[in-house]
Amino acid sequence: MFETVNRNALIVQPKQALWDWVNDIFPEDPISSEIIGKHDEANVYLIPEMDSIEESLQYLKNNYEPILEENLFGWCEDDELWPKNRNWKLFEEYLDYSIQSVVMDIDKSRLEKEDLW
Repeated sequence: MFETVNRNALIVQPKQALWDWVNDIFPEDPISSEIIGKHDEANVYLIPEMDSIEESLQYLKNNYEPILEENLFGWCEDDELWPKNRNWKLFEEYLDYSIQSVVMDIDKSRLEKEDLW
């Protein structure tokens, strides 16, 4: 049997506006969403388990900044080149997101954590 974990999953994927921003700062090496494909370009974040999707969305709206910055950093490490107004509107413009309330761990091995920042 699978085990559920006490987290919700936030799935975040770049939108065309993010690709356009990347291409503006790196015009010598343009990318497109067609070239990238659909696998391994989304990030999955485990967020606190909430009683409703509405609560999870409110959590995201209150905590979007590090997620947005991590996605910007993934494409450009120089934060001086990042958009200056990194607000919720930019998050929604640059990133498609989905919250999933059922998270199952199908692997029996120990879950390991590693700090990225």
